[in-house]
Amino acid sequence: NGFTFTGTPEDGDVISFTCTITDASTYSWQRLDVQPTGKEEVVTVSASTLTQELADNTIYNAGTLTALTITFPATPTASYISQVNFSSGTTATALTAPVDVVWTGDDIVSDVFVPDVSKRYSVLFFYDGVSMCGITKEN
Repeated sequence: NGFTFTGTPEDGDVISFTCTITDASTYSWQRLDVQPTGKEEVVTVSASTLTQELADNTIYNAGTLTALTITFPATPTASYISQVNFSSGTTATALTAPVDVVWTGDDIVSDVFVPDVSKRYSVLFFYDGVSMCGITKEN
């Protein structure tokens, strides 16, 4: 199980899309926009905590995090997209995120992402023109 993207964008393209989760294992995607902006930036996080305003077109790769605190730009671009990859250890990662994030995917409890113990996650964030959306996937 994973996210499947169709199409072949040019190197450096940013893809914004909508995601519909039919059930726990079925995801459908609709591509809305492709804009050349150059290659994404990849940030390696070596600390056990991360407090970060997530930059547009940026991937944050972390190891095991005890705490993750995220914010977003005050005025995200129409094509805003970012990703955080991290592991939750034997004590679950404490997540602090804006309350208005629209969450979908794995380990969502009462419409909020709650990292579980001993799991690795990829979390994709995108702006749909109204809301900041977060899609969680246990790897």
